[in-house]
Amino acid sequence: MSKKRMWLLLLVAAAAALTGCDLISVSGLHGDPYEATVEVLDDTGSGLPGVLVKVDGEAEAITGDNGTASLKNLQRPVEVTVQGMNLDYLPESRQIDRDNNHARFFVDMVFDAEVLVRDGNGDPVQNVDIRIGGITVAVTNENGRTLLRNLETATTVKPVRQGWDFDPEEYTVRPGDALAEFEGTEI
Repeated sequence: MSKKRMWLLLLVAAAAALTGCDLISVSGLHGDPYEATVEVLDDTGSGLPGVLVKVDGEAEAITGDNGTASLKNLQRPVEVTVQGMNLDYLPESRQIDRDNNHARFFVDMVFDAEVLVRDGNGDPVQNVDIRIGGITVAVTNENGRTLLRNLETATTVKPVRQGWDFDPEEYTVRPGDALAEFEGTEI
């Protein structure tokens, strides 16, 4: 290569560096853009809508009704994460590239659920037994609340207190819907 051509190449490289131009993209070494699909599944294997999909830490898409999101115009391998609905997901992240362009995430099945019991005036109702499968597993505190820890699947909870009726009579908590609210009426 002649000195003149080498100087010209160095001048172009220096100009590209000063202007922030990506020579790899300009030269086409990344190839054509590619698309990828991200899928997020709940505890039943159904798609989970409304989950934020991040590419290299930046918001990119939100899963649709079927729990999938499309990532378009990707140029290089990227790290994909998902977040939202106060849930944890497995795996924590996935690498996507041109040859491995599908990532599947699952809701981490262990979750906590909160139970809140109030009367018709909105005041807390304490000393309400919270039952799962007919067994008392917790009792509401002075704030009308209790926390059920380490649930592994959708779980139906029922409030019980002598002399009280509750609406609804029972409620099923699940990942992403882990607050059971009841209104109690003294009879």
